[in-house]
Amino acid sequence: MQAGDSTLDLDEIAAAQCCLMGEFEDRSALKKQDLAIIKALQLQCRGRQAYPVFRSYLRGYCPWFLTEEEAGYLALAFDAAIQFSDLFRAQPDILRGHGDGRYLVYMPLNGVESPQSWTTSWRAPDPLPQAPILRAPVPQELLDEMPSKELTRTTAWEAGSFIMPHATITGGDRPYYARILVALHSQSGMVLASNAIPAYEDGYTALRDFILSTIRDYQVLPEEIRVCDKALEEILKPIAALLGITSRLRRKLPALLAVKQSMAANSCPAI
Repeated sequence: MQAGDSTLDLDEIAAAQCCLMGEFEDRSALKKQDLAIIKALQLQCRGRQAYPVFRSYLRGYCPWFLTEEEAGYLALAFDAAIQFSDLFRAQPDILRGHGDGRYLVYMPLNGVESPQSWTTSWRAPDPLPQAPILRAPVPQELLDEMPSKELTRTTAWEAGSFIMPHATITGGDRPYYARILVALHSQSGMVLASNAIPAYEDGYTALRDFILSTIRDYQVLPEEIRVCDKALEEILKPIAALLGITSRLRRKLPALLAVKQSMAANSCPAI
């Protein structure tokens, strides 16, 4: 993320976060729940960027308030940060000379409940495993509902999904983002079908089944389905072979991008 090497756009990166965050903000950036806690603790906050804000990030969900367990873990992390700050004052070059992929790791000596002291070591992380492509079986009812007669052939489609960052779904314990599924006629840019699912669900399997249902409902069969995601292409291969069509990986999908930009410009702040 820091190097800017990710192939995901900013909306996808934001919705994929899984972390706890603490920062100082202006009072106007806080919610009423934040201010209520500050008032209950009788904290005195004055001036710009002097108000503490804590948030939990989970994949597909909007930033939200901490649970009790998350608050305890974040407090542990802050304790380590304070310890490091004292060390950094004494040794300003502590982080230099370790550009070999190792990181300064803090471990509590007296347990994680109430650490009194820490031990430090320079450690290299394990290699990031390649996430397997999970190929969930195609629902049999979808295959059974495909028209028995020969489908009408048409030219290439574009298919994909994207996060709508300003269209958040509320009403449950925690608001979440919407993921829009879209199938388009590539040459004309016409939207054939669209749907929305929670962003925390498996978008690949949902998009595969959505494409199948679009073929069934329109009774047309594209000669080619263009996607810009390698994992999606792999998931589409079995049904493409079954239906006698081609799934093709493209770096850009102009029609899909145009729809995303149009919807983002006209999206509502909440659903």
